[in-house]
Amino acid sequence: MTPVSNSIYDLAGNAASTSQSNNTATLNGIAQQLGSDIDGEAASDQSGISVSMNSSGDRVAIGANGNDGTATNAGHVRVYEYSSDLGVS
Repeated sequence: MTPVSNSIYDLAGNAASTSQSNNTATLNGIAQQLGSDIDGEAASDQSGISVSMNSSGDRVAIGANGNDGTATNAGHVRVYEYSSDLGVS
């Protein structure tokens, strides 16, 4: 998964933490992970507290209500889009 290039949300890179989303979509009736796990910026960010995926499973929005990027506990949402053309996620 890579950040959506035209997203209005935070597009900063991911840093290792304990908050994580694994982007599992149900495709043809089988749950499958697309791409690698997406880590939040910090353990206290609560990344993944809300997750929404489109019907085709190639775009996901991940909420982190404790993110401190703009203000203490301001939160943010990141939107990612999977591209199989890249050969990596």
